[in-house]
Amino acid sequence: MIITGGPMARNKENKELTYSQALAELEKIISRIESEEVDVDALAEQVKRASVLIRFCKGKLQSTEEDVKKVLSEMESKPVQGNSFESDLGLL
Repeated sequence: MIITGGPMARNKENKELTYSQALAELEKIISRIESEEVDVDALAEQVKRASVLIRFCKGKLQSTEEDVKKVLSEMESKPVQGNSFESDLGLL
């Protein structure tokens, strides 16, 4: 998918973009480039878009890693008392 419009259009779309969508779009771009489907005139734009998508995906992965580490840290610092898991879920 080639995005038309200026940087504002791309920024708005990236805010609504999910990791899976970005990865799928990136895979399509790579496939088109590898199969030489991309016109030389469009190649630079496709490479720029791929760069944006890669940065987006890296940011999502880093953010997710930080969130997971935070949750694990909270779990480790919380004292275990009886069936803590069940009580945390409201099962007790």
